[in-house]
Amino acid sequence: MVYLILIDFLLSLATLYFVVVATVAALIEQHIVRKLIIFIGKSIAYHLHFSLYHIC
Repeated sequence: MVYLILIDFLLSLATLYFVVVATVAALIEQHIVRKLIIFIGKSIAYHLHFSLYHIC
């Protein structure tokens, strides 16, 4: 009986750890992807401007 309670407690801790790690990873990834999208958008705008300026 005590072992079952201990196992249940350890599984609960493992689940909580997984949720915390997954949440932190998602927040970090969201921040990185947002920065990457902004960078790519600026890069595309710069290249379009550069291309159109030299073509005309």
